[in-house]
Formats: sequence, C-alpha cells, structure tokens
Amino acid sequence: MEGFTAEGAEVAETRRVAERKRNREGADGADEILKEGVEEGPRKEQAVCFGRGEGEVGGDGALPGWDHLAYSIVMRRFLRSLAWILALSLGGLTASAHEDVVLELKEGKLVVSAEDAADMKVPAEYLPMEYDAATHRVRIGKHVMKMIPYFTSLFPENGKYKIHFSASWYHDLDTLPPYLLIRIEPEGRQYNYHLLLNMKDLSVIQMEVALELGDGGTRYLPVDLSMVEKEMKESIKPVEEK
Repeated sequence: MEGFTAEGAEVAETRRVAERKRNREGADGADEILKEGVEEGPRKEQAVCFGRGEGEVGGDGALPGWDHLAYSIVMRRFLRSLAWILALSLGGLTASAHEDVVLELKEGKLVVSAEDAADMKVPAEYLPMEYDAATHRVRIGKHVMKMIPYFTSLFPENGKYKIHFSASWYHDLDTLPPYLLIRIEPEGRQYNYHLLLNMKDLSVIQMEVALELGDGGTRYLPVDLSMVEKEMKESIKPVEEK
C-alpha cells in the first residue's frame, strides 16, 4: 500500500491496543497508552532516518543522531572552505604566471590590424584595436570610446608622461573578461594610473592608482567611478559601418 511504513503500522497497532484497553479499563488508561505510543513512534522514525538504532533515543528526548548530523555539517563546511582556499591559491599562482600581450604605440597611435595581429592570435572580434593620443579615442572591434574628461584629466597638461598598453584574451574568462590595460605614468611622480577596459564592449572594469612605496613595493588603490558611471556608458558608441 502506498505510504505504508513499519513505523506507521506500529502506531496503528498502538491505537488498536488503546481502543481495546479503553473498552476494558476505561478512558484514562487508554489515553496514557495512546499518548506514549504516538509520541514514541515519530521519535523512533527520526532515529532511523539519522542512522541510529531504535533503542537509542535519549532519556531527555534528544536524538544521538543529531550529533552525527552536526558533525557531518561541520565537515562539509570545512571541506568546502578548504576547496575555496585551494582554488584561490591556485588562481593566484596562475595570475602571477600570466603575462599580457604588450601593444606598442607608434607616433602617438596604437593600431593593431588583422595583419599585425596574426602572430599574436588576436580573435577577429577584437580587431582593429586603436588608440589616438591626440583625441584619446579608443576602439576595439565594433565599439569606440572617447575618454571622458575624468580620464583625460589624468594626463599632465605639459604632456610629460608615458602611456603603455597591454591586453589579454587567453586567461580564465570566468574570473575576468578579456581586457585592455592602459597605464598612464606622469613623469617625475611616484604614482601611475591603471585603466582596465573590457575588450568585448569597452566598459570600464576597474581603475586604480598604483603608488610606489619607499621599500620598492607598490600599493594599488581602487578608484570609485560611480559618480561618472552614466557618463562612461554614454561615451561608448557602436562603430558605424561604411
């Protein structure tokens, strides 16, 4: 019969015994048997569910099976945390070994055409890659962006700075989209700017300031761009096909 269990049969039998006792001895004795049987039945069923024997329900009503369950939960959480730690550690090792493709700026312009990209194996969707230092115009594939005033203010007015480009489209794309990194280094300063662009749509992934520390190290400070988010989105346009 559907839904039939040994525990259910035991409870049903308890009810029948109580009914017979009610007929013989009155309601008080029957109710006591009924209460004991009905309450004990589900507790036994719970004990079986957690892998405990039928005689292992504690005298205070607690199930020893809960200790086993708690231990299992703690172990699962521990193993899950350990897996995350290992993943992050391996990710860090991979990131440190990864190298971007360096892109060269010639006569104030960066132009990576299909012919130039053959050796670098750049996917066609990211071509051409262009940058014009005079207008601060960036193009990747079918998207173009003219840098907003917030970004152009990073360039010294005296023109004394260096700019570097690198890109990656062959790393783990689940952790970071394909990107173009623009580094702006003002001359004579102990800091430089890093602007990370998504190669798929030219959206800004992140901007940070790299501070050169006295001990030879570098500290990276992320910049909050929420105040110019709308302006950044409006600066990106699809390329008009001729």
